[in-house]
Amino acid sequence: MKTSTQAALVSIVILGPSLARAEADLSVEKTAIPEMAVENRFIDYRIVVTNFGPDAAQRVELVDNLPEQVALIEVDSRCVIESPTRLRCLLGNIAENENRIVQIQTRARAITNLPPVQQIITNRASIEPREDDPVLDNDGDEVDVVVVPEEDAADLSLNLSSRIIDNGNVQFTLEVFNNSALAVDNVTTIFRMDEVALSELSEISSTQGSCFTPRDTCIGEECEGIENKPIEVICNLGTLIETATERTFITVSRQSTDSLSATAEVSGDRADPNLDNNRDTETTDSAAVGIALDQISGGCIASRLVAGRSMERDLNHLRRTRDRMQRFAWGRRFVAAYYLFSPALSRRVTRHPRLAALARMLLKPVFFAARRL
Repeated sequence: MKTSTQAALVSIVILGPSLARAEADLSVEKTAIPEMAVENRFIDYRIVVTNFGPDAAQRVELVDNLPEQVALIEVDSRCVIESPTRLRCLLGNIAENENRIVQIQTRARAITNLPPVQQIITNRASIEPREDDPVLDNDGDEVDVVVVPEEDAADLSLNLSSRIIDNGNVQFTLEVFNNSALAVDNVTTIFRMDEVALSELSEISSTQGSCFTPRDTCIGEECEGIENKPIEVICNLGTLIETATERTFITVSRQSTDSLSATAEVSGDRADPNLDNNRDTETTDSAAVGIALDQISGGCIASRLVAGRSMERDLNHLRRTRDRMQRFAWGRRFVAAYYLFSPALSRRVTRHPRLAALARMLLKPVFFAARRL
């Protein structure tokens, strides 16, 4: 006769996984934008709930306890307002390695202290306790936001522009303005370009402070493959006094005539009442690049010799070959030398009809090769 223990073991073997307890490790991560806010201005909270498995989590509920120092403006449609400072968000089922994102917009209330001083407010969100969660330490998260009086805030703004300079390089200009009556310390700009194959960093200069790239500061394994990463330039401008303007110039060598896109942003150690003007984007016009190159190379001997002739269509092939050559250091040196000596040579050749005719004849094999490159 089988004992009760033996019977239980037989049941486990027969039923197998059906008796196993489901487990779903839920994690909560909370962030706030900005981390330093101004009274009566917006604070946006973002909560990410992730299921690290190994099983699906059923009927997940998130509770967010808002601080009393903020007023609720807009909330995710999955959330129920249980009180002015308490939200319950019904996130449903979350499969393994999936997440749910909850967005909450609030406004910092006016500071009533006299004299008004900055205050720190804390917002905490957590998953309702679950028996199937094997790890409880990551079921909640909180974020602190510093709220300052309006009179202690400073409005920084940034404008990003570009222009075509010698040899077709593109110079981006970051103009940073302090639009307030207060000085701002630790002013920092970050410039980024994602088109790795279309450009190469050439020169950086600033009217104040210093700039560096990840390539300047990387150590050991951090430097591996860094030349294939997007261009990033970080500039520490130091202190920007009231109503001051500082500029940073970043020059890149084009690897093609395609449009180039860049973004830049600025920050400082004071709360900013207007974050909309802290970031800017600039995209070069590929058509404008071509026109500028023609203006820069107005003394190009090939352009002068074929002007008004049927061979002019071959100039497009020659320009494309020039752009491909500039992907390499030797090619950029060759193009720079060409544009340096070409104007004087072109003026001399075009003054003598026979010499011009001979030069046009010599250009034909060059055009022929350019069409096939």
